[in-house]
Amino acid sequence: MPSQDEGELQERHIFSNFTSSSWYKGRPQPEGGRFFRDAWMRGIEKYYPGNPPSASISNWEALDQWEQNSAVVVYDVVQHFVLATGFVAVGASSLPLSQEQKGRFVHTCWLASIFNHVAQPGEEDTVAWEDLPAWQQQVYAYIFDDIYAFQEHAEIPDYLRNKYDSQ
Repeated sequence: MPSQDEGELQERHIFSNFTSSSWYKGRPQPEGGRFFRDAWMRGIEKYYPGNPPSASISNWEALDQWEQNSAVVVYDVVQHFVLATGFVAVGASSLPLSQEQKGRFVHTCWLASIFNHVAQPGEEDTVAWEDLPAWQQQVYAYIFDDIYAFQEHAEIPDYLRNKYDSQ
């Protein structure tokens, strides 16, 4: 059995695989971004009160490049967070997180991506969680749940599956 220090090092190493810039190089996955955008639009349809503005439901091709890039990155980060928790690997139907926690995670990833892709983002793009309308908070949580549900049917990387099979 590894010592606590070795165990912590292994955990950090697994997480570093998800966050290192080399992990993303040569691996853009526009289909993940499209999945994110489709989940956004389904969430808008479900939670937006009234008729949403057309920009909120623009299809993938109509998005600016920064928005497509952000959707790809946020999908990947949420996907890898979900896989790294191990709950999918052991067959759990959901993470023990509240809807607010799930929504905050997606929102935080989205904000970080905006700051990475847009030199001077507008105030409307960088609204704090507490200042978002309830419908938008619900949409972010919906996106998290959609990505989680999709991962239940996706192929789990062996290095993660093996980690949880041995416990």
